[in-house]
Amino acid sequence: MLNRILVVDDSPPILSILGDILTAAGYRVITQAFPLANADQVRHAAPDLIILDYWRGSEEVSHATIELIMQSADLAYLPLIICTGYADGPMIPQSPVRRSSVMVLSKPFDVDDLLAVVTITLAEASKHHYDGQ
Repeated sequence: MLNRILVVDDSPPILSILGDILTAAGYRVITQAFPLANADQVRHAAPDLIILDYWRGSEEVSHATIELIMQSADLAYLPLIICTGYADGPMIPQSPVRRSSVMVLSKPFDVDDLLAVVTITLAEASKHHYDGQ
């Protein structure tokens, strides 16, 4: 079964490019325009992984989107890759219910970096799920 990846970004061309890259790599991709309106959008997509753009110029919305995912007990297990142009990375909110990894991928990145982080993140999530952690 193909891993399902939800890609959330404010740029339709980026959504298209990331969708094409990940589909060519063998993943099933669902794209969603940024920002997410509510957690049901994530639930409906039923992803194994979320790739989220940390939107420069609207950090509050980006932060709220991350919190929405991290604070929802039924979504807290989902691994999250945050793409950002910030040199220091985004501020990741703390979550008492978070049970999965959060990776940060700095922009600009190349295709090999993206695919490596996706592979590692899904492998870690699978290991933790299998171990019951």
